Amino acid sequence: STEFKEGMQLMSVLRSAPGLGNYNANFVKEIHEDADALFSSVDADGNGEIDEFELKSHMGRMFATYSEEAIERIFKMLDIDGDGKI
Repeated sequence: STEFKEGMQLMSVLRSAPGLGNYNANFVKEIHEDADALFSSVDADGNGEIDEFELKSHMGRMFATYSEEAIERIFKMLDIDGDGKI
C-alpha cells in the first residue's frame, strides 16, 4: 500500500549513510524484501491492503499477549489517513 511504502521510504536515508557504500544499498534492499514479505503474510486476502481484522488475526496468532485494545491502537497508528486500511 502507499502508506506502507511511504513509511519504508523514511528508512531510505540509510542509503546515504557515510561509510557503508554498496553494503548499505544491499541492506536497504533486504529491508524492503523483508517488509514486503511481512506485509504479504498479514494481508490475508491478498488485496494489497491490511484491514483491522487482518491485523488482529495476525497479531493474535503471533503475539497472543496483545489485547484487542492494544492491537486497535497499533492499527490506528499505522492507518495514517484514517481510511481503515494500511
